[in-house]
Amino acid sequence: MVYQDPVLAKLVGLLNAEGPSELKNRYFFGDPLVVPRSQLPAVFITKDQTRIDEGSNAEDESRMVVVLNVVYDLTRDFNQAFNDINSANTLYDVVEGRNADYTLKPTSLAYILREHQALDQPHNLWINHDTPLEPEYGVTVNKRGEGVYTVEAVLRIMVVHQQLRPGM
Repeated sequence: MVYQDPVLAKLVGLLNAEGPSELKNRYFFGDPLVVPRSQLPAVFITKDQTRIDEGSNAEDESRMVVVLNVVYDLTRDFNQAFNDINSANTLYDVVEGRNADYTLKPTSLAYILREHQALDQPHNLWINHDTPLEPEYGVTVNKRGEGVYTVEAVLRIMVVHQQLRPGM
């Protein structure tokens, strides 16, 4: 049996339930780097770092940096008229799409991650408890395989969990 981190699984469950429809069931644990274009778009979710420290004199606090890498196939825009190039715009829309009044769209990842900061409040699990959400964007050439061009967004979020210290 392959281990599936329950924190990442809870996050994927939230994103599948509330997130952009075109990304539903396209969230994957880990980043395989090489990806067939037919599998895109995809979101690869990995842990970057965890710090377990004292939350209080009787609690441990785990602060987990989780990386969401949202990947779109840029080659779908090749040989298109300039006004038909939409991979980057689609990426911006799913990550931090905005309404005409500049507010975040309820289906954007940014909105969902901000709205559901209490990821599992009864079990003391929070998203971005006290850190900002700062999406970063870029284009890659052949990073994910020969002839694979992608436009990607990287979102680093902080997931915080508090529990009684073991042995207390």
